[in-house]
Amino acid sequence: MLALMDQQGNPLVATGTIDNPGIPTVRLTGALFTISIPPGGVGFVTAEAAGVRDPVKAGWALVDYAGRSLYSVATLQQSWSGVMLNAIGVLPSQPLPHATIPVDFSVSEARRVGYALANPGQTTISITLSLVDQLGIITNDGLDITLGPGQQIARYLDQDLGRTYFKGSVVLRGKDGATFVSVVLRGKDGATFVGLALMEHQGRLSVIPVVPLPIPNIPD
Repeated sequence: MLALMDQQGNPLVATGTIDNPGIPTVRLTGALFTISIPPGGVGFVTAEAAGVRDPVKAGWALVDYAGRSLYSVATLQQSWSGVMLNAIGVLPSQPLPHATIPVDFSVSEARRVGYALANPGQTTISITLSLVDQLGIITNDGLDITLGPGQQIARYLDQDLGRTYFKGSVVLRGKDGATFVSVVLRGKDGATFVGLALMEHQGRLSVIPVVPLPIPNIPD
């Protein structure tokens, strides 16, 4: 079952083309789409706005399944006047109590980092965002994000941090010698959340890996 929700946790209605293995392709409008996949098979759902004049909407998708293990990937496409601008693949996010995102942004160079968080649970949660500098020292630990059941938030970091440029030393390694600042997200009192991060550079989007670990010396 694929459920689409808006940022308040309400159903997000879209038109979806469902391509189940061995079943004729169907086109439905709604917020819930059922996919039937045999062992080793693959199913596809392509979602778009329910109407051509619908305003742009933000939200997230939750995949719920019964039975054996399931793996999924989402492909996001952005076009304007029939021209494809971006096409990126996003791997699924499992509920986590904390995550680390590598960050290197400069608004003047049209390089921004965005993040999206969602609450898949049934209770309200609070998430603390901490900025860590090149020495591993917390420089900003004052941003708390509250999400009710099913709610989602998507923001640019420079909107929240009040900075137009930030770059530090290596907190997460393996980036060809580049240096990064890291943003650490912590669910309070063991609360879990799902999230992803994107970099927008001169209008082009790419996915930033979300590391399912805190960095050392981050307090609970």
